[in-house]
Amino acid sequence: MWLFSTRKSASSFFAAYDALCEEGTATSVCRALDEIADVSVPASKDHVKARGEILEGLMARLVSHESSNHIEKILKEFPPPPDSQNIMC
Repeated sequence: MWLFSTRKSASSFFAAYDALCEEGTATSVCRALDEIADVSVPASKDHVKARGEILEGLMARLVSHESSNHIEKILKEFPPPPDSQNIMC
């Protein structure tokens, strides 16, 4: 899961989506989103290992601008396992 809470990161997300939506693979899309997201929460399972490189789509959801504060608080209380990877699509 990625959070884009600034105008810059949200604009970067839509630019990355436009560039990668037709031919992006799980690895390339996830790597790009990890680089531009304000907050990145690693998946419990690696998409490539569980489903392969083919993506069936991306979901975008608009949330309150306070979401980044809420997610950071949750991550401090419940950090992801140390061996998890930042791949979730």
